[in-house]
Amino acid sequence: MNISSTVGQVLFRVLGTALLVVVAGCGGSGYSSGGGGGGGPTPAYVTGVAATGAPVAGSTVTLKDAAGHSATATTAADGSFTLTVTGLTAPFLVTVPAGGGALYSLAGQAGDKANLNPYTTVVLAGYYAALGGTVANTFNGTPTPASFPSASQLNLLKAPIVNALQPFLSNASVATPGQFDPFTTSFAANHTGFDQVLDRTVLNGNLLGFTVDNGSGTTAGAVTSTATLSVTAGSNSAPAQVTVGVTTSNGTSTSSSSQSVPVGTSSGQQSDLAAAQTGVLTLFNALHQLAVNKPGAVTAADVAPYVDSVFLDHGDNASVIEGKITQFLNSLPAGATFTPSIYRVNAFSDGTPQLLYATVRIDVTSNNKTETNYLTEGDDLNVGMVFKRETNGGWTFYGHQTIAKAHVDVQEQRFYDANGNNTTASNSLQMQAQVSVASGTLTAASVSGPANSLPDCTKNPSPLTQSSVNLVKDAGTFNGGDRFDLPCAFTNGGALAGTPPAAGTAYSFSLTKADATVVQQPSELNAATTDNGDLLTINGTARAQFTGTVGTVTGTQVTLTWTPPQTYSLAYSFISAFCQNATEVTSGGGRDLNGDADNIPPGTNTGTITIPSQCDGAAPAGLTINVWFVGVNGERSLVSQHIHN
Repeated sequence: MNISSTVGQVLFRVLGTALLVVVAGCGGSGYSSGGGGGGGPTPAYVTGVAATGAPVAGSTVTLKDAAGHSATATTAADGSFTLTVTGLTAPFLVTVPAGGGALYSLAGQAGDKANLNPYTTVVLAGYYAALGGTVANTFNGTPTPASFPSASQLNLLKAPIVNALQPFLSNASVATPGQFDPFTTSFAANHTGFDQVLDRTVLNGNLLGFTVDNGSGTTAGAVTSTATLSVTAGSNSAPAQVTVGVTTSNGTSTSSSSQSVPVGTSSGQQSDLAAAQTGVLTLFNALHQLAVNKPGAVTAADVAPYVDSVFLDHGDNASVIEGKITQFLNSLPAGATFTPSIYRVNAFSDGTPQLLYATVRIDVTSNNKTETNYLTEGDDLNVGMVFKRETNGGWTFYGHQTIAKAHVDVQEQRFYDANGNNTTASNSLQMQAQVSVASGTLTAASVSGPANSLPDCTKNPSPLTQSSVNLVKDAGTFNGGDRFDLPCAFTNGGALAGTPPAAGTAYSFSLTKADATVVQQPSELNAATTDNGDLLTINGTARAQFTGTVGTVTGTQVTLTWTPPQTYSLAYSFISAFCQNATEVTSGGGRDLNGDADNIPPGTNTGTITIPSQCDGAAPAGLTINVWFVGVNGERSLVSQHIHN
């Protein structure tokens, strides 16, 4: 899971309050000097072979991701294909026309194989039939993450079918037939090995079964197996299931077997999930009622009943989250319309206690203007928050039960110096390991990762060893402002000098608490990009011709237009800024500002930010405005404009 942060800033959104914590860079921009970057994101692929015995040659393979986006490729003469899935959201459904029908397959993530053959097709056909649909209708609609079988469900469904194939795989001299996987095992469509088995396979017209033989015809030693898939609808107490029945005949005797595989959840579990979502929305409506009853005067004590006593989320405990919720409720305009909804259910635990992992969307409408906010961790709408059902039946904030926000991230930035001066524009692809905690809750922290997983990086002032990544805080208590800072600008005179590790590269943080216990916390690298879009205009003036000073924008609403990144699929954009008064420009410090809209959807390439008349009690003297772009695979890039007097 991509845990959202940035090299220059950490975005933590709680109930629509975007708290931008500046951790590095010039004027809070996160800028690191260096030459201009270039190139594009590291490509990601799904590959495979499409065959029914003969290769499926010269046909269009179509892939759909979890968000309904598509990619296509043409099969080669040997049936092989390569689909580019850079910027798409796993998992992926794949199809190709063949023999008057279609073959289907599934890839769990970028880099997986997704062979297309009768056996991948029958597995998926059984899964979707059990859910009351068809694989074709699912593909032709808009798949969502819930449209895909989990890895465990897929393995359970494959098992009886692969087991039925064992004698035929052995007869075709397939090496280690017990380990063969029709979805992912490499093979050549040349009528040998597994392809020989495909030559002897006939798929049922409804896709829910097949017949295969060993090629001996009616002679002695002929073996034929027939598999039929039947489905049973789910009930209140049991999930839907697929039963795979196999009958094998060798000419003198016949044997039969069957195996049932559960699919999805019981209607009882579905009912519990629906009740959980209703309970969480009731929680938010109750909080809003507090704001209505006590406008501007809600206290943490008022909020406490809605927060579990052991709440913990990336270092925030119950008292911290109560304070943040209180701040949000007291900021709501009088008479504002407050509409919560479940944006995405990420997981549901139907045990004791019940836990709902969900991203909640909140629309706040005031003076004919609607602001959309998401309760999530950082920029990743897939993460959300965790809610708990208490013994009294009510739902509360529970959190991910993590002691700190610990992550390794990569980000692209384009930085323009004051007044849009092109000559000082700089691109930089940067990487950083970071820990954010409540002050004093950790005494030490380190991060480790795969060998050579941070090329060309150093930990100032000591070089980072390439044999293993191990960064340790030098000494003293680890406070909220401390972080690992890897000055990894993958640039060298404008050209990339090395590349970041692949998206999904796993790291592990060791976090030492004040009582000397050590907690392990994982992190996965987000997808990298060198496409940062560009800033076009500031208050209607082309960026390169903008000559305004901080004084000309102080106390005003600044309007920006931009060109979004073109090489990855955009989830949303947002605007932020960092302002400093004259003292802060010299001695450090400053104030974070949020754009007027929290999440700007793809296709909208303009937005506004209101610059206050004072920064920390004095007139602003330095200002950096940022337009951020967040991709569906966690890509993060920004373009920054620095303005000063």
